Amino acid sequence: MGNSNQSNNSNKDLQDRVYDKLSDGLKNLRHQYSEQCSKFNHVLPTVHNNVANEWTTRLQEAKALQYQECIILIPYQFNDVYWIGIFLKCTSNGSIERAELVDSFSSSNIDLNTLQNSFKNVYPNIELQLTNETKYDDPEESSNATIRTLLQLVEELQYSTMDKSSNDEFFYAENDSIPELEVESENVLRSKILTEELENMYNDFFSMPSCVEKSVLCLRFYISLKLHGEIVELNKNISIPNRIETEVENECLCLKERLKLEGESFSIIQNLLEKLSLYMRNGDWKSSLTLINKTREQISPLNVSELFRIIKRIDTVAEKIKNKDVIFFLGGTGSGKSTLIHFFAGSKLERQKVNGLNHITPTKITNLDAKNITTSPFAKSETRYIIPITVNFADVPIYRKGSIILCDSPGFEDTRSPEVDIGNAIAIVKAIRECKSVLPVVLISYQSIGDRSEGLKNLAYILTGLVQNIADTIDSFSYIFTKYPLDERDNIHAKLKNILDTLNDQEESDASFMNLFRDMLRKTEKGPLCIDPIKDAPGEILDKLMRNDPISRPDEVFQFFTTIKSKTILYEQISKYQLSIKSALKRFEYDLIKYRLDQLKHLNDELDQKYIDVYNECIHYINQHLSKEYHTAITFFDSCLLHQIVLNEKDIEECKIYIDRANLAEKLRNDHLGEQLIHSSAFTQYIDQQVIRMCTDLGNKNIDDELVKIYLDKIKLLSNCFSTITNKYQEVCQLLSDKIDHVVQSFENCTSSYQFEQSATMISQLFNVFIILKDHLESQNLEIKYIECKKYFLNFLNELVRSSNEIFTQERLEIIDTDSLKNCMSLLELALQTYSLHQHISKDEIQKIHEEFSSKIETYFNQIVKNIQIQFENKNALDTLESSMNQMDLLREIVNIAHRTNLTYHNTIEKLINYVHQYKQEVDELLRVFFQHKSEAKYQQLRKVLLDLQNARWIEKYWQEFPKNIIDNLVEQMTEHVQEMKQSFRNISLDLDNVDKIKDVSRIIIDIHQMKDFPSLIPMIDDIDLWFANAIKHEFDQIPNLDTKKHEVNRSFDLKKVQKALTYLNTCQNISLVSENECRTVLNGLEKFISSYSETIDKNMNDAFDEIKTNDQNISQKVRYLSNYLREIIEIEKNYSYVFSCFHQHTIAKDWKDSLVNFLQTLSDEMAKLLTTHNIQHLQMKLSLAQELSRLDWYLDEEKYEEIYRKYRHLVELQNTNLSRQMKDSMKVFDYETAAIKIRELQLSDEIGKETYIDSKRFINQNLKQIYEGTKKQVIKLRDEIEIELIESIVENLERMEKVKQSLEIHLDEPNEIENSIGEIEKLIEERIQISLECIHVLLINHHLYEANQKLESMKLIRKVLGKFCTNEICNRIGNLEEYHDKEILKNIIEKYSNMDLNEYHLNPPKEFFDKTDLTSRIYIEAINTMKETILIKFRIELEQAKEKRLLWSESIHSERIESAMKYLPDIIRKNLDDEIELCKKYLRQCVDDDEKELQTIFNSDNVKQMREKLIEYKQFQYKQKLVRKSLDLIRKHVQDMIHRLNESMQQDRIIEVLNQMKDLYNYKVEFRDFIKEIDQLYSDEEQNLVKIVEDKYQYFINRLSNLHLSSENQENIEKIQKTFCYLMEFMKFLDNLRGSIEKMFSRRFHS
Repeated sequence: MGNSNQSNNSNKDLQDRVYDKLSDGLKNLRHQYSEQCSKFNHVLPTVHNNVANEWTTRLQEAKALQYQECIILIPYQFNDVYWIGIFLKCTSNGSIERAELVDSFSSSNIDLNTLQNSFKNVYPNIELQLTNETKYDDPEESSNATIRTLLQLVEELQYSTMDKSSNDEFFYAENDSIPELEVESENVLRSKILTEELENMYNDFFSMPSCVEKSVLCLRFYISLKLHGEIVELNKNISIPNRIETEVENECLCLKERLKLEGESFSIIQNLLEKLSLYMRNGDWKSSLTLINKTREQISPLNVSELFRIIKRIDTVAEKIKNKDVIFFLGGTGSGKSTLIHFFAGSKLERQKVNGLNHITPTKITNLDAKNITTSPFAKSETRYIIPITVNFADVPIYRKGSIILCDSPGFEDTRSPEVDIGNAIAIVKAIRECKSVLPVVLISYQSIGDRSEGLKNLAYILTGLVQNIADTIDSFSYIFTKYPLDERDNIHAKLKNILDTLNDQEESDASFMNLFRDMLRKTEKGPLCIDPIKDAPGEILDKLMRNDPISRPDEVFQFFTTIKSKTILYEQISKYQLSIKSALKRFEYDLIKYRLDQLKHLNDELDQKYIDVYNECIHYINQHLSKEYHTAITFFDSCLLHQIVLNEKDIEECKIYIDRANLAEKLRNDHLGEQLIHSSAFTQYIDQQVIRMCTDLGNKNIDDELVKIYLDKIKLLSNCFSTITNKYQEVCQLLSDKIDHVVQSFENCTSSYQFEQSATMISQLFNVFIILKDHLESQNLEIKYIECKKYFLNFLNELVRSSNEIFTQERLEIIDTDSLKNCMSLLELALQTYSLHQHISKDEIQKIHEEFSSKIETYFNQIVKNIQIQFENKNALDTLESSMNQMDLLREIVNIAHRTNLTYHNTIEKLINYVHQYKQEVDELLRVFFQHKSEAKYQQLRKVLLDLQNARWIEKYWQEFPKNIIDNLVEQMTEHVQEMKQSFRNISLDLDNVDKIKDVSRIIIDIHQMKDFPSLIPMIDDIDLWFANAIKHEFDQIPNLDTKKHEVNRSFDLKKVQKALTYLNTCQNISLVSENECRTVLNGLEKFISSYSETIDKNMNDAFDEIKTNDQNISQKVRYLSNYLREIIEIEKNYSYVFSCFHQHTIAKDWKDSLVNFLQTLSDEMAKLLTTHNIQHLQMKLSLAQELSRLDWYLDEEKYEEIYRKYRHLVELQNTNLSRQMKDSMKVFDYETAAIKIRELQLSDEIGKETYIDSKRFINQNLKQIYEGTKKQVIKLRDEIEIELIESIVENLERMEKVKQSLEIHLDEPNEIENSIGEIEKLIEERIQISLECIHVLLINHHLYEANQKLESMKLIRKVLGKFCTNEICNRIGNLEEYHDKEILKNIIEKYSNMDLNEYHLNPPKEFFDKTDLTSRIYIEAINTMKETILIKFRIELEQAKEKRLLWSESIHSERIESAMKYLPDIIRKNLDDEIELCKKYLRQCVDDDEKELQTIFNSDNVKQMREKLIEYKQFQYKQKLVRKSLDLIRKHVQDMIHRLNESMQQDRIIEVLNQMKDLYNYKVEFRDFIKEIDQLYSDEEQNLVKIVEDKYQYFINRLSNLHLSSENQENIEKIQKTFCYLMEFMKFLDNLRGSIEKMFSRRFHS
């Protein structure tokens, strides 16, 4: 209950929030757009879909408010989960202008029809439109989105009502007149415009690196601020100086400094500074601004930042029309595009006078999108950028579903600035490329054509520039002629034809231009499309425009295009950027370079990288410069690091300069140069590599090498300036330190490996390295390492001695221990003998360690002696004395130990001999006691003494007279004693009845076994063991005879004997003398026998019980067997525990009781189930079984079999009545299988259900008769148009009759009557179908194939539905008709299209046949496939013919045939051809490109022979005439270039170049005079020029030579004469070389 209240409260809170958010949103809008604009906006209370009539009530409340101009918002909640919103716009006359439903929930399941019906009850003529909104999965997110959408709709209407003009419009037209507004004055709007301009100006120069352009922009900003600062309010982030004049003066100084840096490229700025200073002194800020603006245009003709802002603002349009179908209106300024948009958008238009000019203006705009479309009677573009307007077809009206977007575009060649022109050109392409499809409509106004139609030609050129390969998409174009007088409309086609006839050769050579003009002529031939916006119906014209196929891939068709003027300015600006980059590169101003490159790259991206190659050139130039800089730096680095012995600070500073420049260039990497740029780290990496090289050398040298100091000094100096080298220096110092450590480690390793001579070498090297590395490594640390090495050596010796301490703690030494002590002593001796060590390590210290170790060994030796003394004091210590004596011997093997322990060692041997004498006396006493037979306990003691004496042979090593005869005497006495024990055992019996004697005898025998250590006693002891084993074995052999009848069902063995045998075997199991395997074998056999017997009992019981459960015969006997077995099991468990423990299952009694109880429960469940299913026969069997098992009730505790027998016997009789009722119910629902089962159960119930069975049988026969009569009536109702539903019903009844026969035949009175009835009904069906088939036959004869096919398919369906009930005659008749129908199709249709030409497809479109084709029919599919292959072959032949011509697709006549026929093809064929056509286009384009490349390669070479051959080859083919024209153009260009170079050479008196160039020109003349007529004249002119120059030179030389006076001539005149002479001599040499060919090359005048 609490959760429910919480949920309700949450929903109520959400309702309040939605209502409050909408109310607050309207308040904010009211504050934004003034109180007056939105005071009549309302939010009504929430509607809930689970509250009856609340929706209707809310609509009636809205209707009461609609008699005033207002907006009404209605929130609507569904299932307390999510929200939708309703938006109503009411007009002042009480009507609903707009009604929209906003639903943002992705899982919404609203019933729009129900809402719509309720809405129409209140507003009959209004359609509630569903808006397309972004969907959200989360209900709360979707409710927030719905609120946002509703408020946006309100805001759009407020914006439209106020006629609020966009700031963008003013941005594009500063000089336009500002329209009147209700809320803002002209001055306020002007202030806004100026503010935006100043902020943009500030942002432009603020983001620009220092340069001349930045200073000019900064001056422009300050001067503009001076002029307009009072009426603008700039952003708070922009700092405004207190004295602008001071800032201007400072900026002028900065400008002068920049001029010095950037050189003479901005000489115009000098004039600026002079005039600007004059204007400022006079306070003429307006003239200053004019001057600065002109200067800015000269240094930067294109304001690129402004251009990017324009593109950014226009980019939002592309999102609105993305993936939409668009009609795109194109035309010159004043062509009426905006007016036409209003016309199609449904605006009401009227003629008005504006400033004395006629003008059609919208007086009522119904489409809100058209509010932003302005019109004007003046010849200027009112559209600043693309404006999309969505037009619903229902509003026009037009008989199409959905809507279309109309796009108004800016007028061509009417721009306020190149920024606007280029920005619009880019915007058109970017926006249109995002569309799904584009239908271009070209508007041509009467005034724009011009006197000589130059306006129309310009428009055509613009369109061909805007659309790539316009011939491919020309069919999509429509042309509307606007503002034409009525008497001129009929002349449009004639004027176009006249223009075509008057085109010049150049215009006719432009294929795209000609294709567009021809399309205009073709589409105006039957009358041009002229519109009267006031009188004409927009729907009819819009429908006509949309009949053209749109351009489906606008992204591949439209390209950037702008006016020549703007393009020139664009290229000029790009060139200035290129020069600026090269200039800045010399000064290493990479910030400025990056800024320029950013601008170029942005332009490059916006123009698809097609028009700007300068960007890539700049990148290449910068890369070359930086690469050269890098190689210069590397050369310098090599000189400093590799070839100079000493590196100084000056060298380091020079290196840093190169690196700093490279770091500055890194700014260009990410956005421009990328991986091409040599990374700034490459410089430091190179230095690093050299340092690494030195470090590597250091690693290979000894630490005391002289080069180590030189390398380290260089690396240290580099590390002070380069942080990366610091690590290297530290690393190399660490390397040397590591090498020192390695020496230390080597010293330690040598010491550890006992190579004391090498240790001495290492410690000497450590001592010497201190002087070499003291400036780079810590000297104190080096000294410490030296001292630590000395300590290490002494510690090693001490540790060597200490490692032996553990040995001295052991009670007993092994050989490995004594070897370790020997090794330690040897090493100490070696250290004393290594004299080179003693220079660094004191010999006294080593001697001290040696003496300490010797003392420890001696001490341990004395301790062994003490232990031996203690053992002498104990008895029976001979076994331990041997080890102690061996320990002394091992220690005496160590050097210097034997002579230190001689006295103690010999005293110990003397004591050992005395101890052996005492031991002999004890042996004598034991022998005396043994002979008297006084105690059995002496066996163990005697054995111990005897063994000790046997093992004391080691004493002979120290005492050779050791006695040996005592052992033989003792063995003899022991033999006699064992013999007596053997005789006493033979009188003892060990049978099953004497099981208690086995343990005593076995214990005595085990004691005797202790004497087996004496070989002479072993045979007698073995005899005793054999006797014992035989006695036991005899009993084991008797035990298996107890189960002689183990395979019989009835038990015949003695349970008591078996019990004794088990007891005997269990006793023997615990005696070690008895064979465990033999005992276990006998015991296992007996246990297995008993277990087998128990398994037999259990199996017999289970078999009997299984037979009982399966209702086998002799159940009574089986129950008796089961009872007997149960009684036997109870007896064994009670009286014979050992026997019962061998049973395979100890819980057998309990298990059988559980089994009987479980079966009782199972039997009860089965009887209940059989009773439920009315299985009377099996239930009676179960009852009999329960009665028999009641004889075992004595064995059960609680539940009895007798009880369930009585219970279920009573319930059987109640079941039969219910079965009869169920059978009748099944018959009524045609469930014959169930009915058969039920009546069969009744039939099996014998006498119990006999009467019930007879009644049920009577009911079945009556039901069958009813089905037959009803089916017969249905067949009689069949008509000519046979209903498939009726056939299905008849078949269903026939199948029921068959099911009755199958399921209930044995219960029917007359079973054969069913087959007769079915045959009669089939005959009636056949008669009815024959009539319909005859009608189909008539249709086929009259060639009505489609209708016949429809009816034939219906007959085939009927045949299928009838199935086996359809007669053979009907099946054959349908098959014959089908075969006849198929032959007609193959004969008439396929042959027709096989012989048809492509041009005839418009008369018999294949698409119509395909659309009517039944794709489920084999013959139709075969016909379609055949036609498809035939048509594809025809088109492919046409494509191959097009490929042979190697012309562009737009220029090929085959393309027109293919594209014309493609319109009449079905989609399945057209899709197959699309890819082939595209491949053909690409192939043709590739062919043209290959030809072009070949042409450029050959005609740009110097091989004139090859050029002539290729030109002759081109002329042989008609389709290569275009290549002929291009070839001749290139030749003419080469000739002009040669003449230009020739003239330059003549002017500069380069006679050799002149003569060679004349020779080249002559070769061109010889090869191409047949193709270019003017080449002879050009060559002749140049020849005359050369003759004149030579004659002048010759005359000058002769004149000067005849009047030459060397004494009076100055040096200059002499040199001139010499040059003239040289000139003439070179000329003569050239003539001599030509000799015979001079007559061909030059004219007679030249020869003279």
